[in-house]
Amino acid sequence: MNLIKRERIRRRNYNIPADAREIVLDYIEMLLNPECKHVRNGMLSPLDFERQQKLHQVCLENWRLFMIDF
Repeated sequence: MNLIKRERIRRRNYNIPADAREIVLDYIEMLLNPECKHVRNGMLSPLDFERQQKLHQVCLENWRLFMIDF
């Protein structure tokens, strides 16, 4: 892991801050792998977990609107 960090981040010269930001974000994304399943998320990938949470939020909002009209 340390070798990857050294190769991708430390051994480069950044002329533009945007370049540095892009490379650091690529490195973080590689580490956090958004498609890897996690036990703490109910064996869902982070992307699937976020989709599930957004869907749950929409359902709750619709339920609240329904109850107001009822």
